[in-house]
Amino acid sequence: MKTSVYIDSANIEFGCKNVGLNLSYKKLFIYLKNKFKTSDINYFVGYIEKRKYIYDQLASYGYIHQFKEVTTHKGVIKGNVDSEMVLKIVIDIIENKVERIALCSGDGDFSCLIKFAIERNVDVWVLAPDMNKCSHLIRKFSHKIKVVYLEKVSKDKLEIEKE
Repeated sequence: MKTSVYIDSANIEFGCKNVGLNLSYKKLFIYLKNKFKTSDINYFVGYIEKRKYIYDQLASYGYIHQFKEVTTHKGVIKGNVDSEMVLKIVIDIIENKVERIALCSGDGDFSCLIKFAIERNVDVWVLAPDMNKCSHLIRKFSHKIKVVYLEKVSKDKLEIEKE
């Protein structure tokens, strides 16, 4: 089954921190690659020059970066990637590049995308940090999609090893 993974970097990063999961991005890549038998793992993030070394590290693991230009509002950097993710996934569905999508985010803003994918017979998986970080707008589709809560995945598969 042709599968692509799409990661909302902020949702996963901050959501995992909030549930006490010390996420290893290398282990996450391996987990996603093995679970979905794909290396098409898209990482959506607002581009900040001083974080280039992090992006380079993620690329060395195999992540495909999908950068968004960031803006600053009242000193706060904003790099909301939701619309870029939706556009990329819709194009991939329309162009028949995927039969299954794995959406790494619990953001309810993606509920219309999930509905779109279901209507086009695309298998949908949602990987959210935990139930509290997975919007009810997504959970309402739980009878038609598969939802995985990362906090429930074996910690040795996802966490940075303690020294």
